[in-house]
Amino acid sequence: MMHYRCSCRAPRYAEEVERWTTRLASGVSSAANALLAAFAAIIAGATASWVAGAPASLLAALAASAVLGSLTVLTVRARVLSLSHQHLVRSYLNTPDLGPSRFLPVGPAAGGTPVGQILTRRNLLVRQRWHRLLHPSRSEDADFAIVAADEVAAGGRVMIVGEPGIGKSLTVSRIFQILAENHLSDERNAPVPVFIHLGDVKLADSCAIPAPDILDVAARHTRLERPEVDNLAHKGRLITVLDGLDEAAGIIGGASARAALASAGFGTGRVVTARRDFFDLYASMPEMAGRFTLTVELERLPFDEAISDFIDAYCDEFGRGDAGTISQVIQQSPELQDLTSRPLTLWMTVDVLTDPAIGKPDQLRTLTSLYNRYTEKWLQREALRPGAQVERADDKRALVRLAARAMFQRGTAWGGAGRTTTEMAVSRDQLAEALGSDSAGRLVGDIVGRLGLHAALDELCLRTFLVRGSAEEGYRFAHKSFFEFFVALDMRECVGREARLEVAVEYFARPLSDPIVYFFREMLGTSSAHRDEQRLMSQNMVAILARRSADDDRRSETVRQHVGNLLAGIADAATVNFLADYIGEERSEFVRRGITVGLALQQGRADLLKDYVARLRTGLHTYDTAVSIQIGYSRIYHGDQDWTGSWEDDGSPEVSRTVDAQIDRLLSLRYRELSQRIWPLTLFTLRALLEAGRGWSTINADPYRKQQLISFLRLSQPERGEIFEDERTRLVELLTRNDPDRLPVS
Repeated sequence: MMHYRCSCRAPRYAEEVERWTTRLASGVSSAANALLAAFAAIIAGATASWVAGAPASLLAALAASAVLGSLTVLTVRARVLSLSHQHLVRSYLNTPDLGPSRFLPVGPAAGGTPVGQILTRRNLLVRQRWHRLLHPSRSEDADFAIVAADEVAAGGRVMIVGEPGIGKSLTVSRIFQILAENHLSDERNAPVPVFIHLGDVKLADSCAIPAPDILDVAARHTRLERPEVDNLAHKGRLITVLDGLDEAAGIIGGASARAALASAGFGTGRVVTARRDFFDLYASMPEMAGRFTLTVELERLPFDEAISDFIDAYCDEFGRGDAGTISQVIQQSPELQDLTSRPLTLWMTVDVLTDPAIGKPDQLRTLTSLYNRYTEKWLQREALRPGAQVERADDKRALVRLAARAMFQRGTAWGGAGRTTTEMAVSRDQLAEALGSDSAGRLVGDIVGRLGLHAALDELCLRTFLVRGSAEEGYRFAHKSFFEFFVALDMRECVGREARLEVAVEYFARPLSDPIVYFFREMLGTSSAHRDEQRLMSQNMVAILARRSADDDRRSETVRQHVGNLLAGIADAATVNFLADYIGEERSEFVRRGITVGLALQQGRADLLKDYVARLRTGLHTYDTAVSIQIGYSRIYHGDQDWTGSWEDDGSPEVSRTVDAQIDRLLSLRYRELSQRIWPLTLFTLRALLEAGRGWSTINADPYRKQQLISFLRLSQPERGEIFEDERTRLVELLTRNDPDRLPVS
């Protein structure tokens, strides 16, 4: 049976023990140094006496006594220092501080709910199913924290992947707790575990932003000296539990990922978590694939008795809400059931629904609406904390938006399905610089003018979503998804009512990760219910396009591609016509592609996609920039090619993720309503790769999936147009004509 250690073990007593042990170690060390100096003096005196002619027997006795005394002193000092180190480690493991993630951003308290409180109350933990990544259809129900701890105890390494908010941090905290118990019950044999949030860590030397490495943070948490930590790591006596590989600074491509995985600090990592899409980017690397003995994915929660039990426990634990009513409301709403399928959003949904004044069920239909309601409620609670000087939620929201902007601009941003926008921990000085900048905005300027810079910093650092990181004076968001939400919110406000287009351009000039784009698209979608707001946003985005249309540099090209693609989602008839005409005037094939795909997906403009694919087909067997960009963009987006400034295909053989993505787009029922709108482009991309001899190994690796694809392609769908039918026919002939034994290997 799993035992849960209470996190409130007489902290005062532990502090006193640590204080006196440290004093004793310091005193013994000082005394030992004095005695060693005295023994050295004895030996020196004996040497001088020998030179002066003293009896040899006396000199030998003096020298032997001095050497024996020195050895005794060294032994005593080593033992006392060892005891001191043990007390430091015990003090760390006996406190509820699991590194920088001291709480989760959930629960009714203004500061969130401590991880220790969740772990010690089994009724607040919802058992999750999981599967080994090599066997996705074999869902397992065993308590994974115990499974993982046993794997580590046997010398293995564990990787936990999953989508945002799926419970990776909570799961890994439970694993750490078991490993801590193992060490405390057997200090001689069980290694020392240290919990580290990688959002505060630099993993690759290529990162220009100052941040500590893994062993620096381990030393800081345990309060051991860095040489002592290095010694533990060298002897295999230190294991680190690493949460959030996708958030670590410095990983911006294959080379930096290899360097990070080869680092000494990462070598101590025995349990690691990462978002699934990020892991997929590097899963095929030998440094990643061969490192872990157990790789699993956490699964979504079905709405069943376990969820109902959690709702009962939540309402009972915090004395809020009617559990029966909340369960019934969720059961009657498919949208709410989807929101409660991940542990983080389950907590958020229930927390919001316990307060009918802010959490009306009909207002929680999307992920963005949930985050909007939940963050509004949190900021209102923060305004009631002692010492709070900013009471309006809009003012607090403006401060948090600015923090997200500062982190985004300092972090690494690589767009795409598997790319991550790293939320860098920023210092108080860096936040002060952002608060005082010209781009801070009117609301923030008013707050700083009224309270002063120091008080405004306190409001931002102490009474919002920010938590202290492991870096000196470092702050970050309590959960990465809150950072992504506020980046998207800042983007929307800048292209909306605030009309701060210069700030918006700074966002659009950098690749954006999928979670940010997802939030932003949903925000744009909600604006369609407010015609004036939608019209204003369209006008501002059109203005950005018009201003940048004459610029040829890559930065401006990226801005136009983002703006044109996203604008298609909220465009009215006139704006759609403007974008369609703009495609013909745009000189960049990359931008033309982005706007064409955006209009096809969001506005159903099949005619534009047909013309685009027809041009690609014409240039397939000649060197054509449009074809190269289509293949290159797809490979970069799906992680098969590093982005080095150009979106063109570099010709390298790795295309496995791109091929898998095209097949998923054809076969998967998820998002089919949208994905089928660009099926002609999907079919062309897959055929172009296969005709070039790239991707066959991926196709043939799964015969069942290959047969599913062939069966799909054999079904005639003339209503989808001539190009679709021709691409479908060519691809099915290509797949059935070639014998796998004679296929080129990619």
